Amino acid sequence: MEKLSINGLETVLEDLTSQQQALSRMVDWIKGLQVVVEIPGMTAEDIELSLEGNRLNLALTGKRSKIAQETDIVVIGNSPQIRTVAGVAEQMANRNEHVVLQGETGTGKEHFARYIHFSGKRGKNPFVRMAASSLSDSGQLGAALDEVGEGTLYLTDIDELDAAAQKDLIGCLAGDNRVLACRIMAATRKDLNQLVAAGQFSAALKEWLGQCYIPLPSLRDRREDIIPLARYYFPILSRKISHTSKVMTPEYLHVLELYDWPGNVRELINTLEQSLYSAGDKSTLFNKDLPTYIRIETVKKVAQQKQGI
Repeated sequence: MEKLSINGLETVLEDLTSQQQALSRMVDWIKGLQVVVEIPGMTAEDIELSLEGNRLNLALTGKRSKIAQETDIVVIGNSPQIRTVAGVAEQMANRNEHVVLQGETGTGKEHFARYIHFSGKRGKNPFVRMAASSLSDSGQLGAALDEVGEGTLYLTDIDELDAAAQKDLIGCLAGDNRVLACRIMAATRKDLNQLVAAGQFSAALKEWLGQCYIPLPSLRDRREDIIPLARYYFPILSRKISHTSKVMTPEYLHVLELYDWPGNVRELINTLEQSLYSAGDKSTLFNKDLPTYIRIETVKKVAQQKQGI
């Protein structure tokens, strides 16, 4: 089991052996001790503390915080890029504008769509995910809108529609009163502004859908979020796969931080899962438990850092 050190404890213990009033100060220090939870998606209510002899135990209560109970979706990371996106998403949660989420594969477009939906006033209504290409005729669109009601219709890969399908879709959307009751969120891997400029996407459809346009940053552009993301998803995957609590070595985390993650958060989660299978019964994950292609791509960076280059 990993041991935790508490800053300041060593100083208190030294006082205990060297000064006559140290015991009183120790008691005051313990009484004033606060546990601050800085794990994304968790609050102090999720942590249970207990004393066993001279050991302080911290464990999950098995309960969910109020936010988690209501949404079950959290935004992980403190980089300026992701906090900006989260701020916009939070503002949009209780508004009615349609939203376009643009980002590379694996950046979390559907995650943020669900975050907006379940964090706001539409959260008790359906969230329906469908491919944009399947809604190019009024019959399929009507069925989807009946299912959505006052909820959210999430359209994937809006950029893959050809010109005819784009025209049909905007005609269906603009002509159906049921659209007024719901919110539409669309996902794209490409920049719709660039596609419009190149004549590959309808400016009218882009303006109709993109009342709020949210670009999502790649993981390589917010490297400070890699370790927090790993620390959030790792225990979840560990309990799911091995039913035990495992730990990641600092070296393992360092390699994660050096890798460029072309598949973004989705690739990171898949890598953690693959590492757990590779580790088997071991309680600790090392660099060798990472996929070979990641170790190969980062070995030069590791060597350069050791040499101070």
